[in-house]
Amino acid sequence: EFLRDSSRKEGDVSVVESAAGDGYYVVVFLAREDNHYPTVSARHILIRAEADENGAYTDEAKQAALARINEIKAEFESGDRTEESFAALAGQYSEDAGSNTNGGLYENIYKGQMVPEFDAFCFAGHKSGDIDVVYGENSGYAGYHLVYFVGEGDLYSNVIAENALLSDAVNAFVEEQIEGYEPVLRFWSRYAGR
Repeated sequence: EFLRDSSRKEGDVSVVESAAGDGYYVVVFLAREDNHYPTVSARHILIRAEADENGAYTDEAKQAALARINEIKAEFESGDRTEESFAALAGQYSEDAGSNTNGGLYENIYKGQMVPEFDAFCFAGHKSGDIDVVYGENSGYAGYHLVYFVGEGDLYSNVIAENALLSDAVNAFVEEQIEGYEPVLRFWSRYAGR
């Protein structure tokens, strides 16, 4: 009830009993979001800054990554500036193992999915073909992205609904397949010298 109350505003606080009745939660309302916005698709090329022996990213390492991404940007801008040519460069240069084999493409990106700087570029109202260099850093890397805005995708609320329906269908299929089978748990052990 607390979360669904339409008069709820940022910063409201309440104590809510758990559904099981065995405890309480202090709940702070942060924001209301219906997730009814278009996702986006973007291609990117990542050049990572090299970490030093302590795992830190020095200014020199960041500058080297920036210089390299700017070289790649200049190569792209000196060509035909098409999505296909960007994808080819991503395949050739990107250090993102999650996307370099598909031309750097990420589809149906939702708000908050990427590092903040990448996210800000994606949802800044760009048109297809816009590019920019953005810095990104998290616990796994630091480096520069050359981002190519492809366009808007499906509404995020629809993506959530489709994923939920797919998950329900997969769960129902698995339940149907294992129906009638009795789970068996066996422990095997082997002792050295016996």
